[in-house]
Amino acid sequence: MRAQLQRVRVPGLYLRATQDRLVPRSAARLFARLAPEARVADIEGPHFLLQARAAAAARAIREFVIGLA
Repeated sequence: MRAQLQRVRVPGLYLRATQDRLVPRSAARLFARLAPEARVADIEGPHFLLQARAAAAARAIREFVIGLA
């Protein structure tokens, strides 16, 4: 999938849980390196970030979308 990701030319947002014990921090770095229009947002919390920190995730998504305008 790396080759396909490099061809994506739309903005992308990676929500990275700072205390995720399942997905390593290197996954966010790889995504940012391969996706030319990517942004990584660090949110304090565990894996299942959308459930555990829904309000913080929503704020990050909102800021991302506003920044696109």
